[in-house]
Formats: sequence, C-alpha cells, structure tokens
Amino acid sequence: MGRAAIFIDGAYLDFVVHELKSSRISIDFERLSVALAEGKEILRTYYYH
Repeated sequence: MGRAAIFIDGAYLDFVVHELKSSRISIDFERLSVALAEGKEILRTYYYH
C-alpha cells in the first residue's frame, strides 16, 4: 500500500461543470479524494484555482 497527494485543478473543474451546462453539480471533495487515491493513504488534498 502506498501514499498519495491529491492535486485538484479548480479552474479546469469549473470549466468542465460549465461545459456540462449544470450549475447544480455539487462535488464532495473528500469522496473525490478517496476515489482518486484508490485505497492509498492520503497525505493531503490540494485545491488550486
């Protein structure tokens, strides 16, 4: 088992949500981080815009 640091590009995420034409999308960043880590220990999740 390894470790993971998660980096979320907020500007791209905003772009994708806008392209989906949905302002009602709600993202649970904790669940997203766990899914991206694929069972690895999460060191930290970074969100940048």
